Amino acid sequence: MVNSISGYSLNHSIHTSPNRQQKAATDKPNEDADLHLEGKPQNSAIQSNINDKIEISLEAQKAARNAMLSNMQFQEIASPTQSVNASSQESTLLEVDVVLPSREQLHDEFAERMSNRVPLDPFDNEFHINNVTYGFPESNIFISYNQHIKVAEMLEGKARNATLVASELVNSLQGSIFYKDSTISERAIMREAAFQSAQYIADNFFENPNEAKDFMDLITKIRDDDILREKGWIVNDHFELLEPYRNYSAPGRQDDYISPMGTARHLGASEEIWRVQTKAIEFIVNEVPKRAPLHSETDALNWDANLKDEIFTVWHKNEREAGEAISKVLSDFNNDVTESYLQRILKAF
Repeated sequence: MVNSISGYSLNHSIHTSPNRQQKAATDKPNEDADLHLEGKPQNSAIQSNINDKIEISLEAQKAARNAMLSNMQFQEIASPTQSVNASSQESTLLEVDVVLPSREQLHDEFAERMSNRVPLDPFDNEFHINNVTYGFPESNIFISYNQHIKVAEMLEGKARNATLVASELVNSLQGSIFYKDSTISERAIMREAAFQSAQYIADNFFENPNEAKDFMDLITKIRDDDILREKGWIVNDHFELLEPYRNYSAPGRQDDYISPMGTARHLGASEEIWRVQTKAIEFIVNEVPKRAPLHSETDALNWDANLKDEIFTVWHKNEREAGEAISKVLSDFNNDVTESYLQRILKAF
């Protein structure tokens, strides 16, 4: 929730001081009254001439402004060269090239400016820290925000912006969900920096030891669950009683069970397809024959058995390689990374 800043207006008062002394009391009263009440000079012909010039000047400004606005439309000029009479007394013409950028040029320039913009770090913005409250989306079976909410509740009253800190910590701890474009090693570095920063917060901002322990127990669970995800397990925070299972299997099934969704994902289906069982099965039926020629109708019905060995081999290989990458990061971890991460987080305390 962002506190809005009320707009305000300034009332400008223009005070004019007479540059001459008022006429002496001996002047003609009628002329004084005309000057004081009407604000007109005695020579009405001169005033009329001045008013006419002012009106002409205003009309000229309006015409110039309208012409300028008309020429600023996003279109190419049919004839970019204009001839301008340099002098009414001379016949010499000066050619002035006026070329406006095309719509495509404007689009490309705008896209380039946007791509070069550096996103504002909320931890460097005092207004953001003091006034912006993060509202976490509703959880589903694939992405859960329950942990964000729990961490934010535990930090309430300790951080100036509990939701901002919770968002940063949990997103970093759950890198496999929120930083899918990063490598396993990069996510491991972020995860460890967030974990150590959370430990510092527990040691320095929690007065109650039991609260500090509960906080770190939750942080540890979030970290460990994400490491399981990196290794190929499905861990669902939305249903906490649900045991983790291998990403090719299904909830409550044995490790040797291969689900249509897991198989479609293994075969390269997009997330939009493998998340929907009917679409996953249709994808498998079309894809399996390309991978392993089927010799009979029975083979087509036993697509899971045909791919079983391949899926098991790939899963165990990925699990081993992910574990090795994470272990290497932890063994070579540079505490300077944590220091930099922590100093950024502490701006919200």
